[in-house]
Amino acid sequence: MRVIQGVHSGTEYSSFLWLIARRVLPLLWIIEVVTMLKSVRLFGANVPVKDRDCTGMKVEPFVNFFVRMTDLCCANCAFCKYHSEKSQVFDMKKFKMAFDEIRSVMWVNKLALTGGEPTLCLDDVFAIVDYVHKSDPEIPITINTNGRYLKNLDKKRFLDKIYDIALSVHHYDEERNSAIFRSDEGHASIQDVRKFVGKNKLHIRCNLIKGQIDNSIEVAKFLKFFADMGIQDFGFVSMMLVNKFCKDHFISYKESGLESQPSTRLTRKLAWRECSCKNFLGYTDQGRLYRYYTRTDTNNPNDKIANKLVFDVAHLKLGFNGEVII
Repeated sequence: MRVIQGVHSGTEYSSFLWLIARRVLPLLWIIEVVTMLKSVRLFGANVPVKDRDCTGMKVEPFVNFFVRMTDLCCANCAFCKYHSEKSQVFDMKKFKMAFDEIRSVMWVNKLALTGGEPTLCLDDVFAIVDYVHKSDPEIPITINTNGRYLKNLDKKRFLDKIYDIALSVHHYDEERNSAIFRSDEGHASIQDVRKFVGKNKLHIRCNLIKGQIDNSIEVAKFLKFFADMGIQDFGFVSMMLVNKFCKDHFISYKESGLESQPSTRLTRKLAWRECSCKNFLGYTDQGRLYRYYTRTDTNNPNDKIANKLVFDVAHLKLGFNGEVII
């Protein structure tokens, strides 16, 4: 029987392999992550960006560009830390300068308008969408919203320029949904969603919350309820552990039953340092097609290495919690 550096077969050999797995594999993982990052100079700063996608395929250096319009929000969700009552003025001139410079040195994979609640700044939202679309109509633009002013977005000239509207809806029951938002009017009502003409642009985004949408039966009800309205695109997200509420009410996608939905098939599975996600395709008992993804963040505190740049009202930052670039 062969001996490797004095380590014998049987139990000792198994222990040796376990030691190698514990000590060496994490190092290989770190090396892999490093090879997926490339530094780009931006306003005199070194910005680490990915030059491989989540499948490992080599691509042009790219970034996901998030634009936080405001910290103000008309809802008061217990799981959210990105809102306040501060009054702020969005710096449109500085945003355009930052956007133009970013495009000159790297590929913008997507641009997402977020907040607070971005539709509280509708004029600025429309101005940014017009500017970005005119600069490069191939950049997917999405807006993350609670839907308080959803009807104001139901305009063809706006919908034609964006990729989707990521609409936060956390329950199919109106009262329970309002209770999650901790507001009766600070979000889209179920009737608002039903009346929305541009449903092909709606991406319904639901947080997995213990006691709400948290098991296979509830997920199935949620999907059927909105799919029967003609909505086909959904996302289910495990909450980031940013406070006690999130920790006490956390549900992972593995617990939720998302992977065991009837008439549903896994179509894609990806993972990287900051998150892991899976895509599914399915249909209801009425034959209505839908697709959904599940996402779990790893709550990586080192937001700097993620492929995110954030224009935060008046400053360009390296990630949501990273250093200010300009």
